[in-house]
Amino acid sequence: MRHLGFWSLNGCRVVYLLDENEMTFGFAYGTLANHAELGEEIFEVSFDPASQDVTYRIRAVSKAHAIAARLGYPFTRFLQDRFRRDSIAAMRLIGTHASGVSAIAGYTPERAYR
Repeated sequence: MRHLGFWSLNGCRVVYLLDENEMTFGFAYGTLANHAELGEEIFEVSFDPASQDVTYRIRAVSKAHAIAARLGYPFTRFLQDRFRRDSIAAMRLIGTHASGVSAIAGYTPERAYR
């Protein structure tokens, strides 16, 4: 991740998959020791056949882990909010194209907001 002109590595691991039924898909990841935050995040996509609605959810629980994340708490929250917005924008972009794969190939968050 790039922020304030430098790159940082925030390790995480997929801890479980969401595949309870054929209409809900997703996964959860947990942070590793080198991550700036301590927590878990869930990404879930579900389809309602009755309404034809597709729902995308992100659920997160976290707290500052690294000293820089604790000292820069407002900025850390800003980065998390930016990630959430970019993730939603990417999913919307995919949803507007018949073939999501070709839509994501040229995706950058900046293009999604223009």
